[in-house]
Amino acid sequence: TLVLDGNMRRVGDRLDVTVELIDPVSATLLWTEEREGSVQDVEALEGALAAAVIEQILLRYGLDNLTDPAPQPPRDPESYRLVLRGLQLNRESMRLQFHGEVAAAITLRSASAESFAAALARDPQNVDALVWVALNKRPVAGTSRELAAAIRAESLELLRQAISIDPNNSSALTALAEEYRRHEWRWAEAETLFQRALAFDPNHVEAHTWYTYYLSTVGRCVDARRHAEQAGRLDPLSTWRQLAVARIQKCLGQHAEADRLYWTELRKDRSNVFLMREMITAWIGRRDGAALRAFEPAVREMWDSPPPPQVAQVISRAGLAADALEGRGQALLTLIDADAARLGDLSLIHISRG
Repeated sequence: TLVLDGNMRRVGDRLDVTVELIDPVSATLLWTEEREGSVQDVEALEGALAAAVIEQILLRYGLDNLTDPAPQPPRDPESYRLVLRGLQLNRESMRLQFHGEVAAAITLRSASAESFAAALARDPQNVDALVWVALNKRPVAGTSRELAAAIRAESLELLRQAISIDPNNSSALTALAEEYRRHEWRWAEAETLFQRALAFDPNHVEAHTWYTYYLSTVGRCVDARRHAEQAGRLDPLSTWRQLAVARIQKCLGQHAEADRLYWTELRKDRSNVFLMREMITAWIGRRDGAALRAFEPAVREMWDSPPPPQVAQVISRAGLAADALEGRGQALLTLIDADAARLGDLSLIHISRG
């Protein structure tokens, strides 16, 4: 049992509200939160504090307070349709990015974000829309540290709002857990949320995928492999899920197995330059010059005619990487500098589109 206490102070048209969670047995102050706002924004202030309190209760009780999902109000059909459209656009954006069509991927990602925002505007209680609007609030290259922090804070507020609407929503729990893992390094809280998400939906593919990366980050690679493989079974056509398996195999020192999986996936999708870059990076890390030199001719054999320019450009780098391992790295560094400049230009495109 916890005790929720608080106080409010008004100065002019400003409100200063403090809430506390207290352990009544030990009289220990467990958590406190202070928010300021105008009298006109009192409802928003109440909502933000309520979301913060619910988040703390979830983190402290974790799997000890699992209950049947509360009845949810009927969904707005158009809001639901807009979320589905956003998901479809997002998946297509990832496919384009994997194939090196970065500018087109950014365009689709912007359209996806607009669809999620429209869904939320139509139904502010749509938890899935809240989650995706939050996930789309991510800093891009060139964003100042202060602005990046403000963007992440806004994203966290949206995720907490989603959980306050439905504390059992696995997508919201997973998204908040991943924010804790990736940006705040709040390991215990992140794991609590991942486990709760999977308790409510054992087949939630995103929960399995991101819990995989959490577990590998904290060195629990055996556990991570189980979740990576489950994500792969749930979404067998996704290269992204299979990449998680290969990465965990490397975490376990099973490099030959990872290489075999990489090649299997590349043969299924011979234009996947994202996968090619990951393979090259893995071999550079292992200083495997032989694998690097064998890569370009092996990929060219997959094509009856010369491969597309974006494929040819990537595979040619494997030999340059092998040269770099032997001390001749200037050609590779020149290409890397050109990549950095190009990606910087694309980031400006992304910023200009909001």
